[in-house]
Amino acid sequence: MNGDIYIPCWNCGMKSSLETFLNHCSGYWSLLKTVHHTCPGCGSGSYVQFLMGEVRIGYTYAAGTVHFSPEETIDVPELERHTLENGISVCFHDRTWTFTPSDE
Repeated sequence: MNGDIYIPCWNCGMKSSLETFLNHCSGYWSLLKTVHHTCPGCGSGSYVQFLMGEVRIGYTYAAGTVHFSPEETIDVPELERHTLENGISVCFHDRTWTFTPSDE
């Protein structure tokens, strides 16, 4: 690998570049500050939090109220996350992805 970031699917093990991973994310869940990711290989889903310089992948659960549990954290120094009036934007290298609220 030439310094690119690759993220494996927990279900099938397929490794996606961060750009491909971001292309398969959708729907910002503002309560948990997460987006939903669907693996392009097997269709399995997971929840993701983007922070400045890192990606957290995990799942949601309810214990009185809904929670996000990060299971894996991937350091991505070049990653930027910005809060928008209606969602978030994630910037990596020269691209920006915008995620707006879903009906979660």
